[in-house]
Amino acid sequence: MTARAAILLAAAFASVSVLGNACAQELQHEDKWVGTVVPPYPSGVHELSGTCVGPGTSGDEICAISIHVLRDEQSHVRTLLATRELHHPDGSPVGGDKPLQQVTDAIEPDVLYDAKVEVAVGTCQQGGADDPRIVAALVPGPDIEWFASFSGLWRLGGDGRFTAIDPAGVRCRNEGFGYDG
Repeated sequence: MTARAAILLAAAFASVSVLGNACAQELQHEDKWVGTVVPPYPSGVHELSGTCVGPGTSGDEICAISIHVLRDEQSHVRTLLATRELHHPDGSPVGGDKPLQQVTDAIEPDVLYDAKVEVAVGTCQQGGADDPRIVAALVPGPDIEWFASFSGLWRLGGDGRFTAIDPAGVRCRNEGFGYDG
């Protein structure tokens, strides 16, 4: 192997290692949110997007667990919230038509400070199977049907907490792919 080939091979390995580590880094959980009931959100904070990720097939079952992307208008911080719907002892949702949810976890990953980075929730697959509990931070591109390069990648576990995951075998749909208007 020539010296140049060895350098190129080492650089390629380092790039893959850095990308994997960026996605699987240790998380800083924002415990100030945990246990709070939403909505409403604090003044100046609004929901950018969210999706229901609970088990089952009915709306009630699916929306028992949700992931939300929030933005603070003053600091521009984006926060990922995991919530579970609150119910009365009789099973009816607390809040009636506008169910209240308790926050089980919150993270504010550094990668979300970059305005070019977008968040994909509920559009990812792992090993070819849909996994709505995966949340991806990525830089979108219009001509890509499936994103496979991520700035950050997390999964909401059964315990209601986010964990960083390895990007191997993960891809996320570009919901705008093919849209021309």
